[in-house]
Parts: sequence; structure tokens; C-alpha cells
Amino acid sequence: MRIPTPLLAGALAALLLTSACSSAAGPAPDTAAGKASGSASETAGGAALPVAVNGPVEGVYLIPSRAGDALSVERPAKDAPLEEQIGAKLREDLLQRALVPGRTSVSCPDGIKVEAGVTSRCTVAYEGVEVPYAVQISSSYDPKQGLVSYTMSPMKVLVVAKTVQAKLYDNYGPGSGLADTSKLACQEMPAVAAYDSGVDTGFTCQYWSPHAPNGKPGYTTLQVVIRGSGFQFKPTG
Repeated sequence: MRIPTPLLAGALAALLLTSACSSAAGPAPDTAAGKASGSASETAGGAALPVAVNGPVEGVYLIPSRAGDALSVERPAKDAPLEEQIGAKLREDLLQRALVPGRTSVSCPDGIKVEAGVTSRCTVAYEGVEVPYAVQISSSYDPKQGLVSYTMSPMKVLVVAKTVQAKLYDNYGPGSGLADTSKLACQEMPAVAAYDSGVDTGFTCQYWSPHAPNGKPGYTTLQVVIRGSGFQFKPTG
């Protein structure tokens, strides 16, 4: 979704943000503990996965608007430099993708060039895991008007293990509307990782039901795959 973000030069006029995501596939992700690894084949045979999800996951805000200040960053002064203002919004954007409060930082090595149609590169980190962003000034920008509109696009998808577990419970737990699902669990995953869009993370979750893919009681395996700007559960079998 693309939403123009207008700023007054030297002062914040509005905070309507744009976020998109690259669709390029790529190698295994960078994580808070190195490279991620895992395999869907590890769940073959219907064995229970090690990380049980028995209820709502504490500290995860699946609806950011209900998080209060937990998924927000401190706003710079209204007369702060434009780069500082955009930097704060980049940090907050990634934080609201994580859905879990955490440490964030931002770096734009070459600065942010305020010229019509120009794209600048920044790196935003969440708990030490970096996500590159492209910040593009609107092609209609006119310095005489003093109004700056821009879009910001993450080039990788951030995945937080606690968020995966929380969404598993939300999608397949008692409140999901699905009948007879239980024994929700996931593989052990990196606490935080960044993936290219379109890839399979190599990790899985599962739930038990009386009617597994083979029509008999057992586990349904769910691949954790990256689609668009987030992750999804993809049933196997």
C-alpha cells in the first residue's frame, strides 16, 4: 500500500506513511544469532514440535492500534531536521511490523536527499537484526511549496518468533472458529530474523485435529513462508 507522507520543511506537517516490500527472493536470513536453519522434514512422522503454544503469547500486539505507546518511538521536536523525523518514522514502522516491543536504531550513511524522485537508502535495526529501507521523495516535490512527501519501503521482511507463535494461536486456537484443533506448537526459531520476500523460512508449526491431511487423527504441518510484506502459514500434505 502506498500512502504519500507530507512533511513541512523543518516541521512535521502530517505523518501518513507508506510501506512496501521487495519481492526479490534471496539466501537464508540474517538473524539475531547468525544464519537461520531448519527443515520442514524435521516434523515428518507426526512428532510433536518442541515449542508448545498453549495460549495467547504475552507481549505480542497483533493489533498495533491497541498497543498504546508500546509500539511507538519518541517523536523528535517539530523543528528537528527532516532526516531525524524520517528516521523516527522508519524505526516505528519496523517496530509495528515486529508487533513486539524491542530496541530499534536507524542509519542513513549518505543522508536523505530531499530532491524530487530521489531515493535514499537507510538501514533500520530491530534487536540487532537489520532491514534495509528505500526512502523515495515524491516526484511531484516542489521546494518552493515547502511540503515534502515521501514513501518508505522495507527491502526485507522481519519475522519475530513470538509473533509467529501468537499468530498461530490466533489463527488455529480456540478463538479461531476452527473445530477440534489442539496441541499447537512450532519448531524452535531465531528470536528475530529478516527474510527476502517470497521465500520459505524452513521452519514449521503444527496443530492436531481428528482429520489431518490423510483423513485420520494427527498433526497438520504448517510451513512458515514469506509472502508480500509478512509471513503466512502454508499447510503441507
